[in-house]
Order: sequence, then C-alpha cells, then structure tokens
Amino acid sequence: MKYAIELYFDKETEEKILKLAKGIARERISEKYLEWKTRPHITIAIFNDIDIEKCDKLLKEIAKDTKSFPALLSSIGVFNNTRTVYLAPVVCGELIALHKNIHETFAFCDHSGWEYYTAGQWVPHCAVMLGSEDKESASVEATKYVIENYEVFPNSRYEEIGFVEVVMPVKEIKPHKLSISM
Repeated sequence: MKYAIELYFDKETEEKILKLAKGIARERISEKYLEWKTRPHITIAIFNDIDIEKCDKLLKEIAKDTKSFPALLSSIGVFNNTRTVYLAPVVCGELIALHKNIHETFAFCDHSGWEYYTAGQWVPHCAVMLGSEDKESASVEATKYVIENYEVFPNSRYEEIGFVEVVMPVKEIKPHKLSISM
C-alpha cells in the first residue's frame, strides 16, 4: 500500500481550488482529478507499506506542534511528463520546516520510488488537473483555463494535515488540525 501525507487548506480555499478543477472538467478538458475524489492539497511525502496507526500517531503530534500558516498560491505550473497542471505555493519558511520535520520523523519509512518528494527534489504543488491519460493538448487547454479563471486567494491558510491511502478513489485517513496561529 502507498500512503501520502497531505497538507490541506482552509475550507474557502479548498472550494475555490475545486471550482477550478470542476471548470476544467465542465469544459471537457479533463475529469481525472475529480475521479480521484481528493481534497485540494500539497503532498509532503509518499511512503510504501507503513504501519499506518504508528505513523498517524506521529503525524498527530507534528500537527499539534505546528501552527496554521499562510498559503499563498501565487503561480501556475505544469509537469510536462505527467501533464499535471497545478497551483504553486510561495515556499515559505514554515512550509520548508514542516517538510523537513516530516521527512526526519518518518525517515524509517520506505519512500523508494517517491524520492522526488524529498528535500532538494520536491516541487510543492496543488494539482487542479491530472492529465496523463488525456489528449496531449489538455495541459495547454487547462493552463489557459486556469490563467483566465484564477485569482490569487490572499487569505488562504494551511489548516490540516493527514494521511491518505493512494488508491482510486483516494481514502482519506482522519486529518489532524494544525494548532491555531496567534
């Protein structure tokens, strides 16, 4: 089994991101993102065959010790190899610190095959289209759609973190709220 640690946004930001993904589907560009039934998120790490109960307890402690922080999704990007269209966050100190903490805490877990989520290779992103199975022009069409319909969400925040089982559709394990930022 594969498990991912996903960082989630506040509800209003999630709704705005989902609106973009639904628009891409409505325009018949791609529906794959919606088929995964995943919440909008930033993937922090992916692991193979973990003891989910043990790992979720560790993640709950990290969440308790991590304050909610701003999530400024300020640019649009494309992974050409998978034709994934995404919103890219500003990489702030809190995001880097959380990523480092996660990878240090879960260093005992098998992440083989998922090294591009490790320090020095990770490109934080929030997908709005997963286009590997779509026509080649889909990523261009989706990018155009996002450019025409996306406005930066100035008050967005990261508010929860949790594991998901990476199957279709995604199986969310109970997410943990980050502590309240003062």
